[in-house]
Amino acid sequence: DSTETISGARNTIVDKDSIETISGNHSITASITDINNNVNVNGTVDATEQVQVGSIKLTAHKHLGVQSGASLTGLPTS
Repeated sequence: DSTETISGARNTIVDKDSIETISGNHSITASITDINNNVNVNGTVDATEQVQVGSIKLTAHKHLGVQSGASLTGLPTS
């Protein structure tokens, strides 16, 4: 087992064709983490806070065109 502690500012650059494999459990604690690219997840994504795309919040959005029965709703709206 080894521990790497990083304090202060640090930039890590990984070439576009590089594959980084990290196994085990890992935690990132930061006020904001920016990912400026697509993210593929092979597994479950759990969120303890709100999930939002644009102005649409996952747990607090409404749908237009709701009808009873087997009808489909309209698109979500904020």
